[in-house]
Amino acid sequence: MKLLIVDDEYSVVDALREYLTMRGYEVFGAGRWEEVVTVLRQEHPEVILLDIRLPGMSGMEILQKIRILEPRAQVIMITALDDANLRRDAMAAGAVGFAFKPLDVQSLERVIMAATRQPPPLAPKSPIKASQVTVLVVDDEPEICVALRYYLVGLGYKVLTAANGTEALKTLQEARPRPDIMLLDLSMPQKGGFAVLEELRQYGTRIPIVVMSAHDNETVRQATQLLGVRKFLQKPMPLPAIERTVREVLAQGPAPLQA
Repeated sequence: MKLLIVDDEYSVVDALREYLTMRGYEVFGAGRWEEVVTVLRQEHPEVILLDIRLPGMSGMEILQKIRILEPRAQVIMITALDDANLRRDAMAAGAVGFAFKPLDVQSLERVIMAATRQPPPLAPKSPIKASQVTVLVVDDEPEICVALRYYLVGLGYKVLTAANGTEALKTLQEARPRPDIMLLDLSMPQKGGFAVLEELRQYGTRIPIVVMSAHDNETVRQATQLLGVRKFLQKPMPLPAIERTVREVLAQGPAPLQA
């Protein structure tokens, strides 16, 4: 199924493109009307996610033109405003649904499914159920913890956060249910990722670990010699790649117990 995202925030387009591509959609992006026209003529997308607030020609104006050029396309409006009059005008102009910013990818996918009356082309291959998984995010950058919590909770995961290694180890001891997987930054104040890995090794604690770092490959090689490191993610990390990695690692089963 072909899907066009019309938004001048290219970071939004890129994030949605990666997630929706993983779900089996063929995704195209456009930030202005001229790009929209090109995609409509060449690809004929079945679904269009259209931001209402765009520079130059507004989303409402583009909606009216889309209805002429591609009348069978299902257009879903994206907006940060929960405005009943705006929704009424957009539906009267041919929109079939709304998604609200900040975008929750699960909610957005439900809107797409309702508009097309079809499930996503591909479901996750992993049998892991997000609602049964608790993820511990360990990073001293608050914005990373907030972004990961928001994204993963939106997908159904339970998420705990820790700002350093000391907090992470305490959470592993005290949290109920116990975290199923840890996303661990290597460089943190007080107690960094290497110290956490070494302490887990000493006490024989088994938990799947994904290392997050901007370090070079040699540093990562050293980390993988310690307990439980299954995967390495190079910062900055696309959010869909993180969720995909969580599923891949959990599908491998329990972490090995190293001496």
